[in-house]
Amino acid sequence: MEQTHVFNLISDYVLGLLPVAERRLVERHAADCTACRQQLVAERELSQRVRHTLAALPTPSPARLARRQPPPSPARVPLFFQAGWYKAWVTVGVLLAIFAGTLYLRPNTAANAPVWADPAPYALATATEQPTATTTVTATATQVAGSAEIPSATPTAAATPIAALPAPPGSQ
Repeated sequence: MEQTHVFNLISDYVLGLLPVAERRLVERHAADCTACRQQLVAERELSQRVRHTLAALPTPSPARLARRQPPPSPARVPLFFQAGWYKAWVTVGVLLAIFAGTLYLRPNTAANAPVWADPAPYALATATEQPTATTTVTATATQVAGSAEIPSATPTAAATPIAALPAPPGSQ
């Protein structure tokens, strides 16, 4: 007949840590098996020696225990609040709020302007001292849109100085 020893349960049995079913199993097996019974006796003796040794030790004073404890660790500060980072984030947030406010509150001039306005007549000129051949084209948008032809350019013999050009309307 093959027996299964309960050596791995004996320590827990002596300490009173086994559930009732396993406790009864160890007791029944130790009644029939001399090797497990000897192990059970040795484990009980060891447990008694440990208890007597611990009872004989002096208890340390509360002051000595306080000196032996490590100092409390400082409270952990989140990275957002470390080294002034929160100030930078607050500054960025305020600047973004100001920027968004200026976009929201500025007058919408594009909505009030007409889609197409007739441009003023324009002239091409050079700012050089030497006379050059230039081409002057004068037309308005209504003239171009009303005719099938685009006005032809007329070459001039000398450059028109910029100071001699008429001032654009609305610049006075």
